[in-house]
Amino acid sequence: MKSAYPAVAAFPLLFVLILSACSAKESELVPAPAADVVAGTGFGAAATVRDVELTASAQAWTGEEAISDLVTPIRVRIDNASDRPIRIAYHQFALVEPDGDRYSAIPPFEVVEETVRHAGYGRFGPLHPRFHYSGFYLSPYYDGFYSGIGAYPAGLYPSAFGFYPYHHGNYFGYWNEVGRDLPTRYMLEHALPEGVLEPDGSLDGFLYFEEVPADAGSVEFRGELVSAETGRSFAEAEIPFDVSETGSKGD
Repeated sequence: MKSAYPAVAAFPLLFVLILSACSAKESELVPAPAADVVAGTGFGAAATVRDVELTASAQAWTGEEAISDLVTPIRVRIDNASDRPIRIAYHQFALVEPDGDRYSAIPPFEVVEETVRHAGYGRFGPLHPRFHYSGFYLSPYYDGFYSGIGAYPAGLYPSAFGFYPYHHGNYFGYWNEVGRDLPTRYMLEHALPEGVLEPDGSLDGFLYFEEVPADAGSVEFRGELVSAETGRSFAEAEIPFDVSETGSKGD
C-alpha cells in the first residue's frame, strides 16, 4: 500500500485493495545480502550512523493476533551512543522501494490536536509499557498514557515536539480500514511511542508499517535521525531487505 495518497480520497481505494487481499500473496522480509545481519529474534540487520545504531528485525512479531497480512510489523532497536538527545517520531520511519514508493509507520495512537494532553485510544486506559527502554522520555502529549514513564519537559527543547497533523491525520485512519479491532492492547503495549532518547539511552519495540506487497522485490528500512535540541535532521540509517512471497492470504 503506497503511502502517497490524499487524506480523503485514498480510503475508498484502500478499502478496495483490502477486499481483494484474499487472492494476494503474503510478503516476507529478510535482510538483503548487503545488510549487516545481527543475531536475535526474527531476521534482523543493523546500521550505525553518527554514533546511533538502529536495528530492524522482520518476522519478529510474537503476538497471538496474526497481523502480518494487514500491516508489516518491524521490531526496531535504537541505541544512542551520540552526545545529543534524539527525537523519535513516526513520520521519521518508512520502508522504501527502489523506485521511491514508501510504506509509512502507522501511528498506533490518535493525536487530534497539538495541545492534546495524551494520545487517546481510550478503550484501554493507561498502558503498561512492554517495550524496552532506558534514558527515554515521552512526548508531552503522551503524558499519563503509560504507567511508569515520564514526559520530557516541553520547554527544554521546544523544537523537539512539533506536531505533525498530516502524518497522524492521514495514517491513523489505516486502522479503521483494516478492521479486526486493531491495534490490540498487546500491539499498543509493544509499540514504540514518540519521545526523546537521551545520550546513552536505548529503545526497543515495534513499529507497524503499511503492508508491503509480496511483489515489491526489495525495500529499505529508513530511520531519520533528528536532534531534539534543534529539530534538525542530522543523518539517516538505511537497512536493505529483500521481499518474497510466502503464500496466499486466507489459506
